[in-house]
Amino acid sequence: MIAISLIGAIVQLVAFAFLPFLVYLIINKTAKGFFRYTGIHKTTYSAIGLAVFVGLVIGGVGITVMYIIPEIRQSAAGKGTVPKQIRQLTSPVSRILLILIIAFIKTALAEEIFFRGFIAKRLINWLGYKTGNIIQALIFGAIHVLLFLSIPGFKPAFLGFSFLLPAAAGYLAGYLNEKIGKGSIYPGWIIHGLGNLISYSFLVFMTI
Repeated sequence: MIAISLIGAIVQLVAFAFLPFLVYLIINKTAKGFFRYTGIHKTTYSAIGLAVFVGLVIGGVGITVMYIIPEIRQSAAGKGTVPKQIRQLTSPVSRILLILIIAFIKTALAEEIFFRGFIAKRLINWLGYKTGNIIQALIFGAIHVLLFLSIPGFKPAFLGFSFLLPAAAGYLAGYLNEKIGKGSIYPGWIIHGLGNLISYSFLVFMTI
């Protein structure tokens, strides 16, 4: 299952990068410069440090809310969710490996390339930093709600949680990327990956 999940993560990564790459290729008639176009380049040490801090805070807020509100916790690990799939594995090592693959590659890296490396940068270029960053964060939160709406049985409290936390994380990722990280998406990747890692680990290894 780990090998299949890794292949799936790579496929999703390529799929999320395809549209940005296609747009860049059409506009520039060359693939050269695509990595910088999407923010895949070096960042600053201060941005990395802040990203680690923000990722830990986002993850901490997430598990605190899920711990306090059982309704949200149960929905977050319910039918059709990533934690539910991971919990089917009996080996703790396999669970940890799968969490890392999903948290940092399948979701965080793929989504950061698309949402912060493509959508956020285009919106910021068109509308300015303040408006563009707010809109991309709202889009990011709304996408998470739409994903969970496709699975029946989720409560309003969980849907609100699934909008607010990703939107806040998306806004902070955009801020660190553009204002401190020299346009690199690596700070956002760290925030996203750590937030996922903490949340998934809590939902997989804690009693639901």
